[in-house]
Order: sequence, then structure tokens, then C-alpha cells
Amino acid sequence: AVAAIRRDNRLSGDLETLYRVASTINATLNLDEMFRTLNEILFSVFKPDRVFILLADERGNLRVASQRVSERSALTGFVKVSGSILKEVVQKREGILTLHPPADERFKKGDSIVNQDIQSALWVPIAKREKLLGAIYIDSLTITHPFNREDLSLLNAIAPLVALAVENVLNYERSVEYSRKLLH
Repeated sequence: AVAAIRRDNRLSGDLETLYRVASTINATLNLDEMFRTLNEILFSVFKPDRVFILLADERGNLRVASQRVSERSALTGFVKVSGSILKEVVQKREGILTLHPPADERFKKGDSIVNQDIQSALWVPIAKREKLLGAIYIDSLTITHPFNREDLSLLNAIAPLVALAVENVLNYERSVEYSRKLLH
């Protein structure tokens, strides 16, 4: 009975989070504002040390578009997105959960993971059909709050909402630019 209540509470919280994400990120046509709001929601829900939102440039290279770092993480003075996890997400186009990445065979050669002492991390692609628009990366430097499969499922559900909102903003920006060119 207790497990069923916990599961129901988690489901209810996840649905509320999806509603908050969808309603807030679609309320603006400004990427910086959208990402600032998304970072706030992700920080309140997942309680991470760091959140990075990456966007693909014209060549498809992912660049950090937004980041938020906890005070504890900022004190370490070393903030870097893990390239080895990013490579895995881009290649497989699926979300990744890793608990204690330095011991994870998939990322043994990832110096940034080891140097930053990341305890758990979530990566999900921001994609629309086959087009990779970006990625969301969340990590924790403490073992007291490891991420789990339910967290990965929630972040995987958030990513398509973000993809749609990003695509809407980019289309809006293109149409504004096109209108300017027509007028001048």
C-alpha cells in the first residue's frame, strides 16, 4: 500500500512538472528566458548540482546555451560538460542515466567525469524526429541524492516539450528576420 501511494505521488508530481514545463516554456519566444525558466524548474524538481542546456549550431555541433550551477558546485571552480556522455547521447539519440560515472564502463576514459567527481548524471537529447536540436544534462556531485530511472523517464518526457518550444522560437526568429529583409 505504501509503495502504491509513493508511486501515485511520483506520478502526480511528474504530471505537474510536465504541465509546468509545457506552460512556461511555450509562454515566451525568447530562448534565454525560456531556458532560465526551464533551469529553475529542473533545479526545483531534480535538485541537481548543475544543469546544462545545449543547442546545436548550424553545423550540428552542440554548444552550451544555458547553465545553472549550485553554490556548492560553483565553489569547486571546475564546471565542464562531460564530452564522453555527450558523445554517447548524440550517437544513440536516447537518454542516459549513470550512477557513479567513474565506475561506469561506458565512460572510463572520460577525464572530466573523474575530475569533477560526478556521482550521478542524466543526459537526454532534445530532438524533433531525426533532427538533433540539443541536449539537457543534469548532474549531482553528492551520493545523497542520486538520480534514478524515474528521473530519467521524466527528463525524457520533458525533452520533446523543449524541442517543440525551441523549434517554435527558431521559426519565429527566422520569420522576423525574413520580414525585416522584406521591409528593408
